[in-house]
Amino acid sequence: MPHLAAIRLPVVVIEDLRRAVGPGRLLTDPLSQRLYSYDGALDQEPAAAVALPETTEEVAALVRTCARHRVPFSPRGAGTSLSGGPIPSPGALLISLTHMNRLLAISPDDQCAVVQPGLVNLDLQKRLEPLGFFYAPDPSSQLVSTIGGNLGHNAGGAHCLKYGVTANHLLAAEVVTPEGEILRVGGAGADLPGYNLLGLYAGSEGTLGIVTEITVRVMPLPEATSTALVIFDSLDAASSAVAEIIARGMVPAALEMIDRPLIEAVEKTFQAGYPLDAAAVLLIDVDGPRVALALQMDAIRALCTAYQAREFHQAEDPAERERLWRGRKGTAAAIANLAPGKISTDVSVPRNQLPQMLAHITEISERYHLVIGNILHAGDGNLHPQIIFDPRDPNEMERVFAAQSEVIQAALSLGGSMTGEHGVGTEKRKYMPLMFSPDELALLRRVKEAFDPAGLSNPGKLLPDEIPQGSELPSLPSGSFTRAAEAIAVRDEAGRLCPYDYEAMGKLLALATREGQGVRLVGAASLSSPPLLQGEGAGGEVPLSTLGLHRVLHLEPANATVTVQAGVRVVDLQAALAEVGQWWPVLPPGGEEATLGGVIASGLSGPLALRYGRLADRVTGMRLALPTGEIARFGVSCVKNVSGYALERLLVGSQGSLAAILEVILRTAPRPPVARTVAWRAHTDTQAQELCRCALTQSARPAAVEVLGPTAAATVGVAVAEGQWLILTAWHGLEAEVAAGDSALQAVAVELGLDTVEIAEEEAEALWPVVASLPQVTESSLALELSCPPSRCLEALSAAAVATAGLSAPVLVSSPGLGSVRLGLPALNDDALRPALDLLRAIAHTRGGTLRRLPPGSGEPLESAPAPLAALTQRLKAAWDPAGILPRLNDMRY
Repeated sequence: MPHLAAIRLPVVVIEDLRRAVGPGRLLTDPLSQRLYSYDGALDQEPAAAVALPETTEEVAALVRTCARHRVPFSPRGAGTSLSGGPIPSPGALLISLTHMNRLLAISPDDQCAVVQPGLVNLDLQKRLEPLGFFYAPDPSSQLVSTIGGNLGHNAGGAHCLKYGVTANHLLAAEVVTPEGEILRVGGAGADLPGYNLLGLYAGSEGTLGIVTEITVRVMPLPEATSTALVIFDSLDAASSAVAEIIARGMVPAALEMIDRPLIEAVEKTFQAGYPLDAAAVLLIDVDGPRVALALQMDAIRALCTAYQAREFHQAEDPAERERLWRGRKGTAAAIANLAPGKISTDVSVPRNQLPQMLAHITEISERYHLVIGNILHAGDGNLHPQIIFDPRDPNEMERVFAAQSEVIQAALSLGGSMTGEHGVGTEKRKYMPLMFSPDELALLRRVKEAFDPAGLSNPGKLLPDEIPQGSELPSLPSGSFTRAAEAIAVRDEAGRLCPYDYEAMGKLLALATREGQGVRLVGAASLSSPPLLQGEGAGGEVPLSTLGLHRVLHLEPANATVTVQAGVRVVDLQAALAEVGQWWPVLPPGGEEATLGGVIASGLSGPLALRYGRLADRVTGMRLALPTGEIARFGVSCVKNVSGYALERLLVGSQGSLAAILEVILRTAPRPPVARTVAWRAHTDTQAQELCRCALTQSARPAAVEVLGPTAAATVGVAVAEGQWLILTAWHGLEAEVAAGDSALQAVAVELGLDTVEIAEEEAEALWPVVASLPQVTESSLALELSCPPSRCLEALSAAAVATAGLSAPVLVSSPGLGSVRLGLPALNDDALRPALDLLRAIAHTRGGTLRRLPPGSGEPLESAPAPLAALTQRLKAAWDPAGILPRLNDMRY
């Protein structure tokens, strides 16, 4: 290790820091400074001092001390990062979170765990397994990497193909801001009010503050798992087989690839059973109900055979399965037997581009006379080319860095990302201008400054120091807003300005910013919304319609993504996807006439989030028109991408308050072979609660579970007697797994004395959009959502029924697995309504939840946000919309 001199902090600062953290837990000796100076990348920087806090309050005290003395700070977990993210910034206090390593709580009923950031990933898995649960993100470093570090880099792992990356499993977090305030973001329920700050922290590399407590989603262990080793004599055939598996709608739990150079390294170290003469091997997991495994594996076997697989071998027992996976998980360690140095490059490409990307890497390897072995999370297009070298040879090092640069540029040329899960850190900051325009980099910088005005939180990471000059906006027409706008866009039949291209939308927003004219973005208006105050000035809002942007731009079944413009209706998207055997598994509350832009802006996931994830989990990228007129793009057509802040996640649920959504990249899914809807009629809410509990805790869970109170049940077209409750379940999957789950629940329903109603497929297609839109589609004058932990949702539903019993026919609907109770209250004067609202607010608070209006943004918020969160939200809004021309966000997430 080369000698590096640490920047010394003044004595007064050291003494203040020591008081903040307690005796013996501030390290200033040279050895400690150097031990924390590196991670798994090549860069090094000694810490000015190292703090070892044990509580959130100690972290906050340290950060406040740094803010007072203008000292930068860098948070750190286990230091297993491969990008330089957790190494100290020059002159920084290194805040090590490894002493904050406790598992604080596990709630099987809520399927979540609360952990401190220093808890090791594998330790969490070991604590969950005896309870029948697991935490899905499983990076190869899980033996040592921490949950906080996984969050900071939005880590994935082998099984994120089926289950998703870290961001998809976050429910809430406690965060210390760069000013030393303590915030809570996220919370109970699938969809929460306000900006998705939790999604923004995922992958932010400690540059927006320090996460000190994390609530993660955990899942029931699958009933069974089967593992196969598939051997290929051609790298191209192996990668083509991967693309075809995805194109055919198969979603294994894991689909990994290793090529020949790394097969040799693994076998020397682990004897995992990979053949040394293979060009590549695939390691495939399928899991789920035991009755479905053989069908899935047989289909994958047939496809691999069609692509000239030499051998398809299924593990015969758990010991063999463990040996096969030990080789894959230990690949990085095995490389040490090949050479004294390596760079683990991390790029992502659309899955159908894997053959081309591997061909690029082979050509680069040969041209630079370097050994480059490939490990791939092949199923999601995430490659880890391992450039192997001798660091003592300066000529070879020069070739290594040139080759790494070309690998990154090749991925970008194929529509990919320069980092899928390792992060930008210090290593890839210089490549950010290759992926982002100057305008996009400037916005990323403004977002950073909104969270960290003093620039003290892990500076010198993720963003480049210098941002190139932004683009010049086209000249705008002169005159009043109305006259100038009509020179840019036409008016639709409703009299709304309707641009038909992105440049026109950008010009309209820039014109509004110039004139200080408020605007509101509207699509099909399928959800009720506040009335538009048309006219110039005096607080009036001019509506800008996105209905002119109505094309499906790019449908790629082999990548399981589709790119559509914001004005496309959901029904038209589903029709286009059906032609290739896919669909977008979201039931938006606005119904299928809703436009994609409106659905994304609302942030409401719908009932199918129980199986397919939240709305933000189905969005991988966006193109936006900023209020100042620039056109910006964030996200790519890849499952994994941690290049910069995930602004596409921030826009989900933003209610049109930050930018105009022009187009979105959506994750699609294969249409389920079997889709079945079953309804049960219950005489009491207690019967409904018991059936739902069984549905949500059995191993084969429904795709959706909805509970409808008597008034709501009478509106959806299923025959019910007066006063009866209705429980709806949707089942998706193979016939065997649907039948197994449905029959188990039928047995419970018989015991409870419930009436079963089988819903025909065509009736179900009409039924579910109506259910998803309750209570907004009713005559209620006030629609509300009460969010709380799933385990308390049915209890809250019963309490809400009591609280509103004196009102005229209140509409009650619940998605218990998602922690949501939706209510429609009749038209009443304020004096009559206020007691009911007070009771509902108390029900939410006593169950750890929130109460808000539906649809989001419709009227003043029912509750105010804590002051630090409100201030942060206002700064974030100003970073996007400095003139305030777009509506403000009425709901605050907390």
